[in-house]
Amino acid sequence: MSRDVGSQWNRFMFKTCVASAWTNLLLARKNIAWQQDFYTLWPRLNLSQSNEPWSSLDDHIIDGCIRRNLPLWITQHECVALKRSYFLHKGDITELYGSAFQAIELPLVTLELPLYQKLLQRASALSQEVPTLTPQIFRTFLKANDEFQQVEYYSPLLLQYCVLDFLDSPADMEKLTLFYDEFRGIRLWPTLQGSLIALKENPVLLPRDSQESALFLSSRKCETLNLELLTRPVVGLLDRHIARGSRWVRRRVISDLELDWTHIYSISPVNTRLDICARNEEKDELLRRIWGWLSAQCNKASNSPLLSMHNLDNLFLLPLNASRIRKFVCSQSIGPTLILKDADWMQELLFDGKATDTTSTNLILDTEILPPEAVE
Repeated sequence: MSRDVGSQWNRFMFKTCVASAWTNLLLARKNIAWQQDFYTLWPRLNLSQSNEPWSSLDDHIIDGCIRRNLPLWITQHECVALKRSYFLHKGDITELYGSAFQAIELPLVTLELPLYQKLLQRASALSQEVPTLTPQIFRTFLKANDEFQQVEYYSPLLLQYCVLDFLDSPADMEKLTLFYDEFRGIRLWPTLQGSLIALKENPVLLPRDSQESALFLSSRKCETLNLELLTRPVVGLLDRHIARGSRWVRRRVISDLELDWTHIYSISPVNTRLDICARNEEKDELLRRIWGWLSAQCNKASNSPLLSMHNLDNLFLLPLNASRIRKFVCSQSIGPTLILKDADWMQELLFDGKATDTTSTNLILDTEILPPEAVE
């Protein structure tokens, strides 16, 4: 047998017999040699080239796996076929998000870079595509596997990976529309109620900080995002969307207090028919905080602060002397409220400092429980 014929014979044997037998051995061992140790049973997996027939053995095995769609690719839970899995090479993405992917049982195959590159090469030679994991493909997976989405501990990482391809893109109207369409039906947005929701036509509320979140904790929990479960990149993305007028996420504004205040500061049903009633002093700190918030929003308002607060007329917001509270705007029969900066000696000079009943005309703003900026 000539040398050329012998070389051809060796290549034929490696391609048709050795590769097939080796593949069958791998199939037989796939449930025994588990996790990453399994790949140590494969032949040479580096990218170097050689004229020796054994150097192509791994190519023939990978080709067979692709053509026959064999379940020889390892996820964290099982061995899967090429078309039933997603692929990534080991690196920053798998290190950061790997545990979150595992928690939702994503069929992700994580390969060392040389094997991953070899798989891409062989798939390309066979005109096949390797299903590589991307944020867009991950969103498609979540839409098709809704039962996997209630993993709250990992939801911040899962959500961050979902938006990864939007983080560096400009928040123009075209991108905002695409973003909303891409996330329709994906329940990964954490609320203060403790549930994960999908984006809706009605906008959700994004608190400015933890203080605002705590202040409105008892109102509209299911419509307010939980800042503690949003990563900084995700919050930055939402900030840009709000600045561009997003229709599905916004900040709380002064007019929202009309709905929120009755949930935060309770008044007995009997007293709601009055313009002035007794004040629960245990909630004075809450009044101080809400007026601090109102003052901050007034400073940010582009129009007149008074116009921004016109819908708060019927809310019990103004603390008065003698432990009373009044509606923001009272009926004409109620006298005006005086604001006395030097309240102690002025009250003694003008009044006796006491009110005989809640409707007394001695209406002096209780400036001691309000922040200075609110008094101003």
